[in-house]
Amino acid sequence: MNSMAVTSPHHQIPTSPDPHITRSPHHQIPRSLDPQIITSPDPQIPTSPDPQITRSSHHQITRSPDHHITRSPHHQIPRSLHHQIPRSPDPHITRSPHHQIPRSLDHQIPTSPDPQITRSPHPQITRSPDH
Repeated sequence: MNSMAVTSPHHQIPTSPDPHITRSPHHQIPRSLDPQIITSPDPQIPTSPDPQITRSSHHQITRSPDHHITRSPHHQIPRSLHHQIPRSPDPHITRSPHHQIPRSLDHQIPTSPDPQITRSPHPQITRSPDH
């Protein structure tokens, strides 16, 4: 009874008249006058024509020509040249002897001379013309 009597008037007196009066006019007056006036004419003018023009132009001009031009030629020219010119003659010659000579000598002498001798010339002859 004591708790109910203190909680009933305490909650009804300050929560009903005080917060209500401050919440109703304070929230509706500044939101209607302040945000509506600034959000309607001010933000609408720069948000509609400015950001739209900058968003459409910035995203289409920079992403379409810049990204496409740099991606198409830059990715295709170096990939075609880099993969066909240096990877065909250079890596082939360096890959065949460099990979098989050190592996053959290194594995032949300390590990096994018989299996490595038969494995060394076989993959070298078949890998050179095949690749």
